[in-house]
This record gives sequence, structure tokens and C-alpha cells, in this order.
Amino acid sequence: MIDEDESEVKPEFEFEYKGPLGFTLFWFIWSFFGFLYMVILSDSPSVSLEWFYLFLTVLSVMALNNRKYGVNHSIRFYRDYVVVPRLLNTWFWLEEKITYKDIDEVDYLDYGDGTTKNLCEITLKTKLITYPIFGKKLSDNEFKNIMSLLRKKTKMRVPDLPSFIDDSGHQKEIRSIEKEVTGSLALLSLFVSGLTILGISLSTPYSDIINGQKIFFSSFLLSFSFVAMIYFFTNKKLKTAGVKKLGWKRIFLIAYIWFYGGISTTFGLIFLNGKFSPDTAFSVPVVLDKTLLRESRKGKCVSLVKSSFLNGNRAPASVDENAINVCHKVFESSSSGDKFILKYKNGLFNEGWISDMVKQNIQK
Repeated sequence: MIDEDESEVKPEFEFEYKGPLGFTLFWFIWSFFGFLYMVILSDSPSVSLEWFYLFLTVLSVMALNNRKYGVNHSIRFYRDYVVVPRLLNTWFWLEEKITYKDIDEVDYLDYGDGTTKNLCEITLKTKLITYPIFGKKLSDNEFKNIMSLLRKKTKMRVPDLPSFIDDSGHQKEIRSIEKEVTGSLALLSLFVSGLTILGISLSTPYSDIINGQKIFFSSFLLSFSFVAMIYFFTNKKLKTAGVKKLGWKRIFLIAYIWFYGGISTTFGLIFLNGKFSPDTAFSVPVVLDKTLLRESRKGKCVSLVKSSFLNGNRAPASVDENAINVCHKVFESSSSGDKFILKYKNGLFNEGWISDMVKQNIQK
């Protein structure tokens, strides 16, 4: 931690050292609306997920506040030491003070093709820590000046930096296309996330599907077909611009679109299956087999098996063969062996969904 009297000393050189604001804003918006959805809109949320989103929201607010008012967002060179942001405890008023005499080695690492500083770092090595200074948080001149100052202050032999290529001419066009493609995929990811939330909200009344494997696999197959087209056109556009690799960011976004596209399509089909199902309801006698550990706002979650105490109604194949798990308020005061009538409808896609549960009071 920097002493109070030292913090008042004017540095010889100072460089602003901040990461992109967009990521922190996205982090805040995503976690905040995720928490609101779990608390207000969701009919069957998980308490652990509520705390998870709340924790992420608090962290994002701390990160935004620290970015605006914190002290650990600059690299400052003094006569005998350099002050850099602390890698841990970044939300507190703490910085790293490294004296020049304690620096054992100044190294340069490149993770790219040697043409852009965004994929490289300057590494300060001492006996206690190895500290990276990332090029993506600095301009080209600032990055080079920091390396020059370290050479001068430590009086050590340090690696020479390569000549970074400025984004001009054809290179500028390539960077522009890369940003355009990445931005389009990011916007599509946000859109798919919104569809997922909408689909979950609309499908809640019809979500107790008796056997929904066909809907699930069809949804993810449809999402995969859509993503395959996105991959083809994205890869074609990048190759036309001279970009050979798709890059991990774009691969992650495409995988994100596939996964959440499959989820949103699943809940969308569940909504259509229940909303436009025939009005005819069927009744099946069932028995409460056991209580499940998971919780739901729909009510107590239990496992049901088919019963023979009523006859004359055919049950869905999944009830005939296996136990089914259902969450409903009617089970709150029930225990194993209690009998119920399961009412279900054949959905639009011939996938049965539970429309109601009625407890039976059998006279002995």
C-alpha cells in the first residue's frame, strides 16, 4: 500500500492504465437483469442463482465505481520506484510499489503475430511477484515509453519492441471488418439472450412436459443448423478480407448463440405446444412415490408413478413406463402414498403437458 506522504509526491511520468469500459457495462447489465428476472419474473427460480446474480451485480458496481473513482488505474514512475495497479484487491485503494533495485528481469511476451500490441505484455519479475503490463490498455507510444523508462530506471538490458503496424490502409480495413463481425455476433448473442428470457416467461404455464425429448433435441438441432450458416458466412467474410483465423472471441460468441439459441427455441416450442393444444384434457391416476430435494416456486417437487385405483383412462407412455417428476402446490401437505389425478393435454406437437393436479380423498 502507498504511504500517505508518498501519495502526495508528484510522479516523474504517469500513464493511464484502464481496460475497456464496454465489458464492465455488459457485466453489470447482464447480472442486474438476471437478478431481477430471478426475483420478480421467474416462477421457478433457484435461491442459489439469486445470490449468484446478486453477488455478480455487486462486483460489477464495485468495478464501475473503482474505474471512475479508484486510484489503481495508472502506472506512475518515481525516482526510486514504479507504482502499478495491484492484480488482486482491485476494488480497494491498494497499489503495487515496485522498487527498481528489486526488479530482477524485464521481459517482453507476444501472444500474437508481432504486429499489434494488443496481444503482448511487458513483464516485471522480482523475487516475490511477476507483474504483467498489458499492451491492450495502453497506446503504442505509451507502451514503448514504459519499456524505455524501465530500461533507463533499472539500467538493465531489456528486449526491443517490434514495430507495431498501424491500422491504416488495407490493415485498417481488415480491423474494421473484424470489429464489424465481432460486434454483429455480440449483438446477436444479446438478442438470443433476450429471446431466452422471453421464452422462459411465456412457456411457464405449459412447461410441465411429460416427455419432451423430441422438443429438446429438435430445438438444439435447429439452433445448430442456424449457427452452421452463421459460421459459414462469418468465416467467408473474414477470409475475403484476408483474415485466416476465426479467433477465440468469435468462436465463443458462436457457441454462445448455439447454446442459448437451443434453449430459447426449446422454451418457444414448449409455449406453442401448450398454447395451441386441443382443449380436451385426459385424466390419469397417479401415486406420490417420493419427495424430491429440489425447490420450485410452483410448489413442492415430487416423483409420481401410475396408480391402478382408477380405471378407464389411458396414460401417456412416459407415465406407463417411468416415474415422472412434477412441481405443484397441491403436494405441499402430501406424503408418499397419497393419490392424485394427473390431468394432461396433448400439445400441438403431440407432446403431453400437465394442465392440473387434483388430490384424491379415497374412502377406506
